[in-house]
Amino acid sequence: MKILGLCGSLRAGSYNQRVLAIAKKMAVDLGHEVLQDGDLNIPLYNADFEKVGLPESVLRLTELAALADVFFIASPEYNHSFTGVLKNALDWLSRGSKPVSGKVAAVFGASDGIMGSVRSQIALKPVLQNMGLFMLAKPEVYVRQADSAFDERGSLKDPKTIEQLTKLITDTLAFAEKLKR
Repeated sequence: MKILGLCGSLRAGSYNQRVLAIAKKMAVDLGHEVLQDGDLNIPLYNADFEKVGLPESVLRLTELAALADVFFIASPEYNHSFTGVLKNALDWLSRGSKPVSGKVAAVFGASDGIMGSVRSQIALKPVLQNMGLFMLAKPEVYVRQADSAFDERGSLKDPKTIEQLTKLITDTLAFAEKLKR
């Protein structure tokens, strides 16, 4: 399987970028290929671009999405929802050739609050389903109190969170393989 990582946080040192890196390493350790992350630092969606030509950064993201079999999507929670950065990228990816439709996604997230990214995932999953992505219902992975969830090497400290993330990644990749067959 080819995996494309999408992170809803552009911040250097992002907790979600850290969790995404851990998930991608799990996939590589299982023998899967991880593509370069999708760069979500792209222009705001504007249908006028479709008439005059898509920005190069959007074309690159769309190309990567077309190559991917599985999407690992990590998003923090902003104002009880997922980020505008991620929504903008999804809006671009829902247009034209719809390069995500019929593929599989694993959704997880980190936040420094006690809820992790529960509400962002509740808002995000119906959007992804509407775009034609398939996701497993369980396990759900919410990295809570992310400001203290990682050790000095960048690894998650909580064994239960590691176990849940491992199961989500393993099960999602197995599901994607079955779906592809």
